[in-house]
Amino acid sequence: MTGQRLPFTFDRVFLCNLWSQTDSMVDRFAVRVREGKDVDAASGFARWLLMTGLLEMLRANPSPFPLRCDGAGLALKVRALIADCGEQYVNPTRLKTVEFSEIESINAKLALLMEHLPSKAA
Repeated sequence: MTGQRLPFTFDRVFLCNLWSQTDSMVDRFAVRVREGKDVDAASGFARWLLMTGLLEMLRANPSPFPLRCDGAGLALKVRALIADCGEQYVNPTRLKTVEFSEIESINAKLALLMEHLPSKAA
């Protein structure tokens, strides 16, 4: 039984959902790594994806819109994530960025605090 591949069919909806959720998680980790956060978790997840065969399964079952499954594209993203994690280990300040939405959120909170501070009456 060693080395023998058994035929298996996948439901397109299942594959689409699996690809979509995995792709979203890789994107989220990519953002976090650029911020210098969760580098170990991102590296571990990306390497797990490579060694489990999940990417190969998705690559072997491509599907266009509306039930999109782009395993080849996901594999490229995973390899880029691993490279970014490696860059963070070598040079932790090189890739650090802060998302603009995070800055906007901080500014909104500061504005709210300023509204509630008593103003100086002269």
